[in-house]
Amino acid sequence: MLFTPWQTDHDEYKHSTGDRKMPIEVFTKERGQDRTVIELEWHQARRPYYNVHPALVSKLCEVNLDAIPSDLMEIPDNLPVVNIRLADNHPDFAFREDMFCEGNDWEQGHFAKGSAVTSILMSAAYNNAGSVKGYSFLLNGSTPTSDGRSSILVLFALKAEGLTVEEVFAQTIRMYKKTSPDSRRILRNVLRLCVTVGFLRNGDDELITPDVLSKDRQRHATGNEHDRQTIEDRARRRGKLGWNVGNDAMFLPDSPAPGGHTPISKGGELSHAHLRKGHFHAVRFGPGRSKVKLMWFRPTTVRPDKPFKVSS
Repeated sequence: MLFTPWQTDHDEYKHSTGDRKMPIEVFTKERGQDRTVIELEWHQARRPYYNVHPALVSKLCEVNLDAIPSDLMEIPDNLPVVNIRLADNHPDFAFREDMFCEGNDWEQGHFAKGSAVTSILMSAAYNNAGSVKGYSFLLNGSTPTSDGRSSILVLFALKAEGLTVEEVFAQTIRMYKKTSPDSRRILRNVLRLCVTVGFLRNGDDELITPDVLSKDRQRHATGNEHDRQTIEDRARRRGKLGWNVGNDAMFLPDSPAPGGHTPISKGGELSHAHLRKGHFHAVRFGPGRSKVKLMWFRPTTVRPDKPFKVSS
C-alpha cells in the first residue's frame, strides 16, 4: 500500500531546476510565503507523518463531533506540523467536478474533476500569547499545475469559545460558499480526518503503530519490546518519523457467509444474526474532561446463536 508523502515547494524547486544546493531555510526566506514557512517548520520537525488506512478513512469521516468543544482540537502528539497521508485517490476525497483554488498567491492551480486530495499538512496557528488559536490545513491534490508544481489549497479552522468542533467546521466551510456542495463535502472530510487522527492518538495504542523499514515489518510485528524499540530507532535514523493508523485486521467483510435455516421471530426478538460494523465514538476524559479520545468498537456479530438471513 503506497501513501502519498508531502512534497514541499523546496522539494519541487529542486526537482524542476536541478539545484540541490539551495538550503530550505534560504529558499523559505526568499519566497516569504505562508506555505513555505509551514513547510520549513515541518522539515525542521523531521517531517512527521501519519499513514491512514483506506478503510479507516471513511470511518473517521463519519465520526460525530457535535458534543466536542472546539478548544479541545489538537494535532497528534502535540507536534507543530504533521503530514496526514492517504493512499491512492480515496473516494471520500475525490472531486466529481473542477474546483479552482482562490485566495492568495500560494494557492495555485486547481483540483480537477477525477483528482483527489492525497496529502495534508496540519499546522498549529498561535496567538500573541503563544497559545494555539486554531489550525491551518494545506491540501495537496493529484492534479499538477502547468509548471509541474502541486495544486495547493489552504483551510483555516479557528477555535472559538462556545462553539463545538462541528460548528467550527461549518464556519470554515462557509468561507468556500462559491464552491459546489461536493467540493465542500471534501473540505469537511479533510477537517474531520485530521482532527479525529489527533483524537485517536489519545486512545487505543493498538490502532496506531510506528512505521518502520519494510525489511523490518515482520520482525517488528512479532518481536519482543527490545527488538521493536531497536527497529523503531533504526527507522528514525533513516528519516522515517511516522506512524500507521489502522490495519487490515480491524475490518471484517460486510456480510459473513450465510447458512442454516430461517427461524420464526417471537415478539421483538431478532430472528437472524447480523454484523454490526466497526465504528468510533468520541469520548471526553482526563481532569475536567479536558481531553478527547476515539474509542473503536470492533465489528461484532449480533445474536451469533442465530443463523444469518439467506438472500433470496
